[in-house]
Amino acid sequence: MIKSIMTRHLAGPVIVGALVGAGVGMGTSVVTQLATTGEVDWNQVVVDGSIGAVMGAFGGSAIGRLGMTLSGGLTGAGGDLASQWISGSEIVWGSVVVSGLTGAFFSFLSGPGAQHGKLYNRAHTLERYSDPNNKARHFKNLNKQLAKYTTRLRDSAMKDIKGGVILDLVTSIIDNLI
Repeated sequence: MIKSIMTRHLAGPVIVGALVGAGVGMGTSVVTQLATTGEVDWNQVVVDGSIGAVMGAFGGSAIGRLGMTLSGGLTGAGGDLASQWISGSEIVWGSVVVSGLTGAFFSFLSGPGAQHGKLYNRAHTLERYSDPNNKARHFKNLNKQLAKYTTRLRDSAMKDIKGGVILDLVTSIIDNLI
C-alpha cells in the first residue's frame, strides 16, 4: 500500500514530458528537413523523436539542474552520433562534441525537471505515514494530506512542462540546423 501511495500520480508529468518531447522532436525534424533538403528521412525523424522523448521525460521528472545539464549533453551527443550512423556517413567527432555541448547548454538554461524541489511536503507526509508509533486514526488524515500534496505537485509539474514547450521548440530547431 505504501508503494502505491508513493508513486501515485507522479509518473504523469514524466509521461506527458516524454510525449511532448517526442512530438516536438519529430515535428521539428520533419519541418527542418523539408526546409533544408525538401525531403524527409524517416529514420532521422525517429532518432529526433526518441531524443525528444528522453529529454521530455527528464523535464517532467524531479532531476536537478546538474542532472538536466548532463543528460542534455549526453542525449545531444548521442543523438548526433546516431544521426551520423544511420546516414551511413563517417563519424565526425567534432560535430558530436558540439551537439553535446549545445544540448548541455540549452538543458542548463531550461533548468531542473518540473518536479524538482517540490517533493518536500510529500516526502515529509510519507515519513510520518511510515512511523511505527503513528496511530491508525491518523492514517486517514495523512492520506488526505498525501493526496493534496501529490495533486499540487502534479499540477505544478504540468504547468512547468507547458511553459517549457516554446524553449523546447527553439532548441530543437537550432539543434536540427547545426
